[in-house]
Amino acid sequence: MDRTTLVTLVVMVAATVLAPILYTVLSRFVRVPVAVLEMFLGILIGPSVLGLAVVTPGGLVDWLRVMGVVALFFLAGQETNFKKLMGRPLRTATTSWLLCLVIAVGAMFALASVVDFGGSTSAFVTAVFIGGAVVSTAIGTIYPMMNDAQEITTKVGQATIAAGVIGQFAPLVAVALIVGDVSGDHSPLWATLMHLAFCAIIAVLLWLLRGGLPFVFRRIQSMTMDASGQFGIRLQVLVVGAVVLLAVAMGVDRLIGAFAAGILVQAMNKKTSPAEQHILFRKAKALGYGFLIPLFFVWAGVTFDLAGLVASPQALWFLPVFVILKFLARGVPGSLTLPKGSTLQERTATSLLVGTGLAVVVVMGHLGLEAGAFSTPYAAAMVGGAKVTALVFPTIGLMLANRARGFDPAKAVTAETAVDDDGPVPAPER
Repeated sequence: MDRTTLVTLVVMVAATVLAPILYTVLSRFVRVPVAVLEMFLGILIGPSVLGLAVVTPGGLVDWLRVMGVVALFFLAGQETNFKKLMGRPLRTATTSWLLCLVIAVGAMFALASVVDFGGSTSAFVTAVFIGGAVVSTAIGTIYPMMNDAQEITTKVGQATIAAGVIGQFAPLVAVALIVGDVSGDHSPLWATLMHLAFCAIIAVLLWLLRGGLPFVFRRIQSMTMDASGQFGIRLQVLVVGAVVLLAVAMGVDRLIGAFAAGILVQAMNKKTSPAEQHILFRKAKALGYGFLIPLFFVWAGVTFDLAGLVASPQALWFLPVFVILKFLARGVPGSLTLPKGSTLQERTATSLLVGTGLAVVVVMGHLGLEAGAFSTPYAAAMVGGAKVTALVFPTIGLMLANRARGFDPAKAVTAETAVDDDGPVPAPER
């Protein structure tokens, strides 16, 4: 490891340590997601401002950020309670998301046909990548805020969670299926077949795990729970690595593989005691949110092209346009997940919560740059717009949701102490 890489890594880790301190101080006045603070600190230490951190493509830090975003989607898959979402919530969330996709891609295609986004691909490919970012939902960012406001079990909360689960991984699937031939290696038809085959393999594995882990594995897991062996955590690392490797080999995005790995781990622990399940999840969460995931968000700040964004008037005007699209093309149609008879306040609140974006927007910006769909300043505008939604949308949305049901947020519990019917809820913090 060369000196520059070591300095960059230490400075980035220092930023991840500073972020929760700032969060604690600021939370007395305003609720700012930790991930947003990490990205702002990344901009501060990156080439755009202080120049203390420099990320080399393909280097150690670049690989750590890949592991970070994989960990983010792995934990999302592990904690998604599909049992509670099955039926109308998931069905309406999927239908409304497809409507969002049509609106977002259509609007962006019209815009990309008259505006040069600086890419080397067609206007349609540009529209698909930006549209995919628009129709994402940062459920990991808004979940703890909803939990603090006791909105998890309300109509608004359940609708947002259902829409958020779809908005977490569906954009990646859609982009892979629609523009599967961007690299020139595979056609959209081949990409579709590979995704179906991957889903079939995961379905078979879930069927094999319908009874959870074999007794001997559960026994070893219990015996090493507080020992140096840590079999349960090592097994999770193996599963996520193997499934991501399988996904990449089949031409499926690694993040879809990570989400699927989380679902498999959830099935593996089906027969594990609730107490041990909670311990295992908290350990995995500590590894992810304690090191890898924060590095991903700091990396997003370090590589944020602030100078290019400011120097490009066209890219700069696209930032507010992206924010408006997030609300109109993702949030408003996403509120259809609410049951009939919902009030205007509830629908507006859900629109704002569902329209919040962050991690997937960062990923889409990176993938779009690799595919030549747009230039760096426009990717920066997308990420900047996502930060605005993460800062503004949840705060206003939860205020409206509280008012709609006459709730006093001062009496709310925290994400760490919230409990549902199945026991403690280990809420995500991004």
